[in-house]
Amino acid sequence: MLAETTVPAAASLVLKVAVTDNTGARFLYSAGGATFKALNAEPVDIAFLPPWDRAVRIALMAKGPATQQAFFKKFIVNNRSGNGLPGRRCNRAGARP
Repeated sequence: MLAETTVPAAASLVLKVAVTDNTGARFLYSAGGATFKALNAEPVDIAFLPPWDRAVRIALMAKGPATQQAFFKKFIVNNRSGNGLPGRRCNRAGARP
């Protein structure tokens, strides 16, 4: 397990993955989306992955009793390359912009 934390009850919980230089991944969360807190203090080293396998893959999962449900309102992937070129955005909650 990478990290575990208890988050305050909020109307929405925003999760973010930030990949730097294709070698490090940081995981962050925000109750409300304004201020983010890191789950892992140091970036996770992903340099061991071959270059063709470093594309970020994201999965949303919920753990708990079968009688409980989890709802994911929105799923957005932003690609910000850092090279000055515009990134691509894919919003799975609706149509592609």
